Amino acid sequence: MTGIRQQYTVKDLGIDLLCDIAGAFLFNIGIYNFAVNAEFAPVGVSGIALILRYLFGLPMGIVSILLNIPILLVSYKLLGRRFLLRSMKSLSLIHISEPTRRVVIS
Repeated sequence: MTGIRQQYTVKDLGIDLLCDIAGAFLFNIGIYNFAVNAEFAPVGVSGIALILRYLFGLPMGIVSILLNIPILLVSYKLLGRRFLLRSMKSLSLIHISEPTRRVVIS
C-alpha cells in the first residue's frame, strides 16, 4: 500500500500559517485569561508549566518548550519528519506569541 503524497501550493501553506498564527494567539489569550488569572492549571504541558510557574516562579514559555522536547522526539520517531516540522512550527508560533498575550490583554 503506497501513501498518497500531497503537494502543497503556496496558497495552502499561507492559509496553514495564518491558521497557526491565529491559533497561537487564541491559545495564549485563553491561557492568560482563564488559567493564569484563575490560578487554574489546564491539562497537558501547559498545565505542568503553569504549576511550575506557581511553585518556583519559572517562566511558562521556557518550561513549556523544555517539556515539549521529549514529546517532539517521540513524535519524530513515530510519525516522521513532516509531522515533526509542522509541530515545531506550531509550537514556535505559540511561544513567539506568548509575550504578546500580556500586551494584548493587559
